[in-house]
Amino acid sequence: CDDMWTGLHTNFNLDADGETLLLSNSSQTTLDQVTYPKQFINISYGRLPTGSATWSYLNNPTPATANTGTAVTTQLAPPSFSLSAGKYSAAQQVSITHTIAGVQIRYTTDGAEPTTASLLYNQPVAITQTQVLKAKAFHNEYINSNTTIATYIIETRNFTLPIVSISTKPAYLTNNTIGIYVDGTNGIPGNCVSTPVNWNQDWDRHAVFEYFKADGTPEFSQTIDIRIRGACSRSRPQRSLVLRARDKFGSKTMDYPFFSSKENNSFGGLLLRNSGNDFEYTMFRDALLQSIPQGQMDVDYMAYQPTTVFLNGQYWGVMNLREKIDGDYIESNFAIDKDDVDLLETGGSVIEGSAFAYNNFLNTLDQMDANDPGTFTFIDQHIDVQEYINYLTAEIYYANTDWPGNNTKFWRQVSTNGKFRWILWDTDFGFGLYDIPATHPTFDFATDPDNTTWPNPAWSTLLIRLVLANPEFRTRFLQTFTTAMGTTFK
Repeated sequence: CDDMWTGLHTNFNLDADGETLLLSNSSQTTLDQVTYPKQFINISYGRLPTGSATWSYLNNPTPATANTGTAVTTQLAPPSFSLSAGKYSAAQQVSITHTIAGVQIRYTTDGAEPTTASLLYNQPVAITQTQVLKAKAFHNEYINSNTTIATYIIETRNFTLPIVSISTKPAYLTNNTIGIYVDGTNGIPGNCVSTPVNWNQDWDRHAVFEYFKADGTPEFSQTIDIRIRGACSRSRPQRSLVLRARDKFGSKTMDYPFFSSKENNSFGGLLLRNSGNDFEYTMFRDALLQSIPQGQMDVDYMAYQPTTVFLNGQYWGVMNLREKIDGDYIESNFAIDKDDVDLLETGGSVIEGSAFAYNNFLNTLDQMDANDPGTFTFIDQHIDVQEYINYLTAEIYYANTDWPGNNTKFWRQVSTNGKFRWILWDTDFGFGLYDIPATHPTFDFATDPDNTTWPNPAWSTLLIRLVLANPEFRTRFLQTFTTAMGTTFK
């Protein structure tokens, strides 16, 4: 549909690989049905002519009006570029070809998806500065091709970090009505601003993600969805982005080993992070604090790879490529289906699954005698004790004061009645951000029973206080903390 189309929408999705759709009345009598085949991006599927029994792919969508045009069945192959994507030290000429006669090749250099209204290719394209070239083949007797995409980085300087290119229709970023990167005129308040702004909207926008080695060698390219990410850090001029693989674009995962610290190479989504509250300071604080325990303490964390970023061909500085904490993170790191996971965040809010098991554990523990030997057994049955101790040790040692009333995420496998594990996440306030001293009494802060507001209200410190009241747990915690100060954190 057109970007501005505001017609009726369903509350469910259809499988792009094909399935059966039925329309019935309130008496469950089938009024109409269709078993449709694989679908293509930006190609309609409907009756042709309108109202007939014949279904067909349609190159030209006509929302709210009669279906028109010629039935098509075969998709064109994408056009070919004479030059691979990558880094070049001088301007380049790119030829675009296709194997079928009579094909029209349309192209763009502003990041947008080519349409029948885009520039018609008739001579080599001059690339004089960093640009994203996108081309698509059109023919009345075929389904429009997929898009061929290549970012050409025209630079004389050498980069030391991998390069990311994000390209999308410029209006998706800067238009006052649909742009996700601007204040705009169609926004909502929140995230530390009282005025409505577009970048507070959780809008997905179709884009292309390309990944290059530092020398410009192309490694990975995929069509994805992007959206703005973060809380108050959304207001920074360099905004964090969620990068989300979608089945509708051909794959629900991004399959490449982006992070050397982990063996997994399949991700449902990633973050391009601006370093949050640390944006004006080091821009790698959270990544550093999550990397320190790696290989020394068992604790879940978000992998990290700093990157040089281009946005629609414009140099956009350094941003941190990170894992995204959601159900796909559990699948990627632990090979557990996200439908078999309880994944919760601060206050027991549900990301995946249910909060029932966690709430039952916490409420039961709150009624138990901390000194009863059976209490530690109960704790150990429900949480990964050593992993939670490692997590507490790190957060307290870092003096993270945007926690525990914020920035907590934890999970368990449901089918095995698994133990809850905690994930280090958003430790931007640690190690002295905003002049918080190393002498900050973070242990007292994290076990405060009386505070009522952010960042450590009593409900957020309850579990920490309950487990530390148990002698066995407290002894293990003290042993771990003391050891870590002389090893991991030395």
